[in-house]
Amino acid sequence: MERTLLRKKPLTLAAAATLALVLLPPSASAQHGGNPPQMPTSALNPMTIEKYVDPLVVPPAMPRTAKLRVKGGKNIDYYEIAVRQFQQQILPAGMPATTVWSYGAVGAPATFNYPAFTIEAKWRAPVRVKWINELVADPVDCFYTPGGPVNPDSCNHLPHLLPVDQTLHWANPAGDCMGHMGHTTGTDCRGMDPTPYTGPVPMVVHVHGAETSEWSDGYPEAWYLPAANDIPEGYFTGGSFFDTFRTAAESVVSQHPISWGLAPPSSSTRTSRRPPRSGTTTTRWA
Repeated sequence: MERTLLRKKPLTLAAAATLALVLLPPSASAQHGGNPPQMPTSALNPMTIEKYVDPLVVPPAMPRTAKLRVKGGKNIDYYEIAVRQFQQQILPAGMPATTVWSYGAVGAPATFNYPAFTIEAKWRAPVRVKWINELVADPVDCFYTPGGPVNPDSCNHLPHLLPVDQTLHWANPAGDCMGHMGHTTGTDCRGMDPTPYTGPVPMVVHVHGAETSEWSDGYPEAWYLPAANDIPEGYFTGGSFFDTFRTAAESVVSQHPISWGLAPPSSSTRTSRRPPRSGTTTTRWA
């Protein structure tokens, strides 16, 4: 169903999965490139943090990767956006930096920022985004060093920043499901392991302000892991709907020159080694 908007000015699209340990007015400065060692968890007394010190950031526009030319149709604004872990000065100057997950444009390290930049789109203009899970120790060395990473540990996965209870219904890449009749194998279920999850982080991006098909809307069970070197044997690298939605996308490809939905991993530009798992969304403003 088409939706009519009563404006033709540029719209903005924000990713919903940005995560920070401290949600206070951020500074525009960040430490970009690679990933520093994870800081030990510390408790800060909120009463000692001065408020309203730094101005609120108005995120600039995310740089576009390319313009896809479509014969006989509308050209598509194409983006490649990755999620990484890095440290940024969110608290006032003089206080510790904050470890965050946030997004930036592939090939533009300075765009990795919290809050993430916004995608600026024109009315009725299609937008295609390839979301890449780069939650590894050093994504710059792992994925972008010519000839392969200098340090093999750069491609090791990062654990979640917060405790994850595996006995609740969740992505469960380990595949050890608690079924009604006992143990079963699969994903997106209650896990059997009572200890906190420390494996690679599953992620899928949901965006606000977009009109998309279901396979492009960040469906929770269409998650994917980073292309880490140390994914435990037997782990699922995608959710129960990842391949289903990819098949739906391929059925669209047969009728259109540009693929929709979840792009297969082979579509990555990093052909020298195993590319990261990624999902692609196609959206428009009707």
